[in-house]
Amino acid sequence: NMSKAALKNKKRKEAAKNKVKTEKDKEDVLAAAATMNHNNHNNQKNNYQGAAGLLADPDKEKKIREVNDKLAKIQKLKAQVAEGKTLEKNQLESLTKEQELLDELKALKL
Repeated sequence: NMSKAALKNKKRKEAAKNKVKTEKDKEDVLAAAATMNHNNHNNQKNNYQGAAGLLADPDKEKKIREVNDKLAKIQKLKAQVAEGKTLEKNQLESLTKEQELLDELKALKL
């Protein structure tokens, strides 16, 4: 049985760990986008695209963010389960979709 402070610290450390992980994923996506942009730039004459040139595909980026948000929520729910809290029916359903979301994220990053 952990004290409130210990639980709070544990939760904070997990959140920090997840944040570092998502930031690393974002860096990987941005690096891939930058190399794609660089390759596309070589094939095109000087067509100014503005901010659109920085992103691989805005719709794809948005979808990746949405999936990452859903996965973060699932991690929070898992932490609540670990603390012994009971979840609502819809929260339990979202826990079952984790692998599906991970597969979707993997497909989007290709």
